[in-house]
Amino acid sequence: MKKNLSIPLLLLGLLTMLLPGCASGPNPYNDPRQGGLLGGLQGENGGDYDLREQQRRDRLQTLKQQTNQLHQENALYESNIRSQEEMLQDLRDQVQTTSDNLADLRKKVQNMEKQKHIKASEKAELAKKLASMQQQINDKTSALQNSDAGSTDPETVQLLKKQLEQLRHEYAILRERGESLFVRDPTQ
Repeated sequence: MKKNLSIPLLLLGLLTMLLPGCASGPNPYNDPRQGGLLGGLQGENGGDYDLREQQRRDRLQTLKQQTNQLHQENALYESNIRSQEEMLQDLRDQVQTTSDNLADLRKKVQNMEKQKHIKASEKAELAKKLASMQQQINDKTSALQNSDAGSTDPETVQLLKKQLEQLRHEYAILRERGESLFVRDPTQ
């Protein structure tokens, strides 16, 4: 008799443990790693595991949506960064071009300054030569005028006239060269 009684008691004990799990609603906090066989049976019969599985699917779906949104935002930021880098490179190129142009202008100004100093020294030298030649012409002219008065022999007069003509020719050449130097420089 003892044998017959132990099986129904065991079933009765098992049912008393399972029935509260069936009577209560799903418990999402029922962890299958805890509670042993009876906790597992209670979770399976009470819908706890289905509810946990659905919650995890929902959470996974939410995480996927957030990940997609983050990928889209990241792509937008990367696109913005690329366009800003391109704009920055364009600005760097413009700065480099401007810097190169400025260096070229500085070289031109330096060359113009050198030319200006060279022309100034050439002008001064030419002015001295012209003044010297003018003095020589005046001297020869004066000597010729004195020779006309009969104080000099005809050979000397002829020589003086030849020298005077040569001086006038050189003076004309120097004067022509000087006029090209004395033309106002449009860059000044």
